Amino acid sequence: MQALVATTKLGISPDDPLFETMAVMGDFLEELGEKTKNTFSTWEDISKKHEISVAEAIKKTLAKEVHQIKTKTIALPIEPPQVGKFRFGFYPITFMLGGFMAVGALLGSLVTSNVIKENSAVTSTDLQLLEWAKSPEGKLSKQVITSNKAAIKNCYQEGETTCSITIRAKK
Repeated sequence: MQALVATTKLGISPDDPLFETMAVMGDFLEELGEKTKNTFSTWEDISKKHEISVAEAIKKTLAKEVHQIKTKTIALPIEPPQVGKFRFGFYPITFMLGGFMAVGALLGSLVTSNVIKENSAVTSTDLQLLEWAKSPEGKLSKQVITSNKAAIKNCYQEGETTCSITIRAKK
């Protein structure tokens, strides 16, 4: 009762689930303390009466107490969830999963687009060069360079500033 008066002065509601849990645990710990005192007195009595060692008395008493604690349940003032309160059919589950997938796709596209923008090293000059290489003139230039590769290499190796090459092209 003193705890209830103290909590209302501090502004804690007695209906607060945390307060109720702490009150139940406090009662349990107080009861456990009394049982511990009784256990020690029981050990002395058993060892005197039966003239057995204290260790054996401790083992017997602990086994009995552990069995009692295992069988005792703590009743918390919490309402259990009711089974069957929510009924999910095919369509609500489908809409929920679809929504999760849509949110995931949106987040993935936002992250991916930022990564591509940050790591993009392609300039407008590179794009113009790529367009020219795809054009018929670019394809012809590639064919001329690959056909005359040896002659171009010899021209560079001689170190002359000007060099004339007879171009061979396939039709």
